[in-house]
Amino acid sequence: MLIRLETRGDYAATRKVNLNAFGSPLEATLVERLREDGLVIALLVAVDDAGHVAGHILFSPLTILSTHGGQMQVASFAPVSVLPSHQRRGIGSMLVEHGIDACRRAQYPAVILVGHPGYYPRFGFSHVLVARLKNPFAANEAFMGLELVRGLCGHSGPRCLSRCVQPVLLTYGVVDSGSRRATTVWRQWRLRLSSPFQAEMSGVEKAQLR
Repeated sequence: MLIRLETRGDYAATRKVNLNAFGSPLEATLVERLREDGLVIALLVAVDDAGHVAGHILFSPLTILSTHGGQMQVASFAPVSVLPSHQRRGIGSMLVEHGIDACRRAQYPAVILVGHPGYYPRFGFSHVLVARLKNPFAANEAFMGLELVRGLCGHSGPRCLSRCVQPVLLTYGVVDSGSRRATTVWRQWRLRLSSPFQAEMSGVEKAQLR
């Protein structure tokens, strides 16, 4: 299985993967709008031996503002999808790991997601890291973060995710980026994952959660 950057020629296949994995056009639309708005850190695809796109993952920029007036841009991760016919082969895990590496190379200090708390801790994600971040998406264990810069949470001031006084998590992109279309569909999708103490699992999570 080859993990590589998405190209323009993959767009139709990427949409097909998301439609089949989620059974809804919402995730596919989210990917397309974020791509159109240029709000992409890493768009990766998994290509099988026959040259077909079997999986997909997206990482986008997210801005955190603190009550001290500072701000920090981190990566946001979603969605990840794998064709049902290719699930339970570790493809989702490969995509996550390659995507995290891409964010680290791009010098993002952390990654934030809303996902199943029984699946993502295996990659180092933790709710504790982001428990004090105010956000409109989820307030339970489904809201998680991963530190990419060692000791990030040992700092004081706006560079600290978990100890800063009432930090505020914003939406995709840089402040005043004008990315309202992507923000709206992303918030709709996130709210669908925000039922109390549970997060809806994507196709890849359902298949790989043990």
